[in-house]
Amino acid sequence: MKFDQGVPFVDAREDPEYEAGHIRGARHMNAARSPEEIQLALAHTPKDRELIIYCDGEECGASTTLATKLQGLGFANVQIFFGGWTEWKNAGLPTSRASSPVSS
Repeated sequence: MKFDQGVPFVDAREDPEYEAGHIRGARHMNAARSPEEIQLALAHTPKDRELIIYCDGEECGASTTLATKLQGLGFANVQIFFGGWTEWKNAGLPTSRASSPVSS
């Protein structure tokens, strides 16, 4: 599983949703951020680093929005976890409410 391999997960949801619970260790990057803010927040992340973007689930478009912005900034290995937070939480996988290294 990508999580066990240390691949970074990025939560694209709004601040209150992230604060209420997220995938353990996930970075928070609200999809509404500007490309400039995203570039600055990920300045030390290699462009070829795999990133897994998620939001609430298949009905949520925030992960797709953020993934598109990341690809536009040259990030070449962006994946979307379409099941998102809902699937992760329902599967009983590791979660957290602590703040992340990247916040909005």
